[in-house]
Amino acid sequence: MSELKIKPVVIPVTCFVCKEIIPKGEDAIFNPKLGHIHPKCDKNSSSQSSSIEIYDNDLYSGYEDKSNDLITKFTSEGNNDEKLLEFESSKPISTTKKIESISQSRNPELASRMKIKRNHICQVCEIPTFKNKNGDYHYTESHHIIPRALGGPDIPSNILIVCANCHRKFDSGDESTLLETYGILKQKNILENFDSLIEYNAISENLFNELNNSD
Repeated sequence: MSELKIKPVVIPVTCFVCKEIIPKGEDAIFNPKLGHIHPKCDKNSSSQSSSIEIYDNDLYSGYEDKSNDLITKFTSEGNNDEKLLEFESSKPISTTKKIESISQSRNPELASRMKIKRNHICQVCEIPTFKNKNGDYHYTESHHIIPRALGGPDIPSNILIVCANCHRKFDSGDESTLLETYGILKQKNILENFDSLIEYNAISENLFNELNNSD
C-alpha cells in the first residue's frame, strides 16, 4: 500500500483498521478496496488488503421495518435536531458483519431521524411517495452521498433522504442521469461542490468537470 498517496480528508471518516475517526483535514491513506486508513495503521492493514473487499450491501435484516418502528418512537419524543447534532459530532457507530465479504453496516436510528428531519420528502424531486404501511408518513430511503463502501461516514451531513426512484438514479443512473440529479442538488445548495465525491472516486472525472461548469 506504500504507493497510495497520503492526503487530508475533506470530511470526518472512520479508519478501516483501528475504527477511530480521522478528523477533517487530517492526513489519511485511501485504499479503493478498504477505505480510509491512518498512515500509522497502514502497515497493520497490508496483510488484509489482498483478501478483503467491502461492498455497500445493506445486510441489516429487516432494516426498513426497524426504521419504521424508530420513526414512530422518535417523532413522539420531539428532540430530533438535538440527537442529529450528537450524531454529527460523535464517532459514528460502524460495525461489520462477515458473510462472504465484509460490509459496512448502517445505523437505523440515524436514518430514521434524518427522515423525520426532512419530513419524509425526497430532497431531489420533492414528490411525496405512497404512505408507509406502518405509519402516517411517506415512504423514503436514506442515501449516503459518499457511499459507505468508499469510506463515507454514517453521519447526518453524508445522508440524503430520497424516494426509491431517485435513490436508484444515484446507484444505477448513467452519466446524463447523474448529471441531472446532482445538478438538482447543486441548484438547491444541498451540495455546494463535488470535491469530496471525486476524491472518493464516487463520480467520474468527466461528470465532476461537467457539474463544476454547469450553472
